[in-house]
Amino acid sequence: MVKNWIEKNAYNIFMAPTILFILLMVMFPLLFTLYLSFTEWSMGAIPPKFIGLKNYLDLLKDERFINATGRTLFLAFGSVAIQLVLGTALAVFLNRNFKGKNLVKTLFLLPMVATPVAIGMVWLLIYEPTLG
Repeated sequence: MVKNWIEKNAYNIFMAPTILFILLMVMFPLLFTLYLSFTEWSMGAIPPKFIGLKNYLDLLKDERFINATGRTLFLAFGSVAIQLVLGTALAVFLNRNFKGKNLVKTLFLLPMVATPVAIGMVWLLIYEPTLG
């Protein structure tokens, strides 16, 4: 009966250590950082002192933080909006039949192909027995 259960759950059994490792590698730093955000600590010999929400309240009162957050949101939403409009317009344009359509598509795809080719050529030179 145990053997049957192991055979049915072999995938989960083999994946468990990896998932546990990844969770620990992500969750521990995340939770420790969250804990430290509620403390006052100068990374010296003195241990962290719990101060509650004071750090967050100070942050919300800081004019530089509010300005930086506003600029970040403006840039994030602005860039997404511009990319959405330009990408949709380009897709509609390239979906039509016109002379040179294949050439235009090739020119758009060329940078995506050129980068891996250039990296491959660099690695060929690195592994070259006489020059690398």
